[in-house]
Amino acid sequence: MIIAVINQKGGVGKTTTTLNLGAALAREGQRVLLADLDLQRDLTAYEAAFEESGKHPDIRFASTNAQALPALLDEASDNYALLDCPPGLGDEVVAALRVADVALVPVAAEFPAVRGLARVLDLVAALRRCDNRELRLHLLVTMLDGRSPHGQTVLETLRELPSQIARCHVYETVVGRSLLFARAAAEEQSIFDFAPSSSGAAAYRDVARELLALAAPQHEAKAEVSARADTAKKTKTAGGSTP
Repeated sequence: MIIAVINQKGGVGKTTTTLNLGAALAREGQRVLLADLDLQRDLTAYEAAFEESGKHPDIRFASTNAQALPALLDEASDNYALLDCPPGLGDEVVAALRVADVALVPVAAEFPAVRGLARVLDLVAALRRCDNRELRLHLLVTMLDGRSPHGQTVLETLRELPSQIARCHVYETVVGRSLLFARAAAEEQSIFDFAPSSSGAAAYRDVARELLALAAPQHEAKAEVSARADTAKKTKTAGGSTP
């Protein structure tokens, strides 16, 4: 499954989500590719530390761009590819959405972030019409301050969207605001390595499990289609070899 992590705004937790969701999926037994499409290369800055630790054999990193992305994914054998996209809605984001199964949008629990979501939704709608009709939209609330009534209002607003937008899912799990994410980033570690008992680690673990549950029917459908194609190919081959 290919997941493009996107948002028009910066500072909403795209790289944090890409890294820690990827780490959580690996902990659930999945092989994970973390692909960095942002020229700042914040995601691949973790690569050396991850390799040196020896704790993440099922995670690999790659730096890429809009032109090289299709070839990278064609060669991949991972269960999940998470594409960390730059802020904005430029060429890298469009390229990622063209090949993605899911557009995952981290949305900071603040009203400016919600207002900026409209352009993201417009782009997803445009890609669905032209290039990727099966693209699904996932929204993940991040940086939620449980003491703020504004955060809860944002959450309630977002949870109304699946009734208005096809193939849209808002995660039940929310990621709270925590300084531990910044401290983990400073040490080039995932939240699971830096603070495994923290609420942040628990949140991304639950997001991963929610994603796996959502993905299961799609995986089963693809497996069935593949099995039917193999059966048809074998039948055709057997028929052609009959004297």
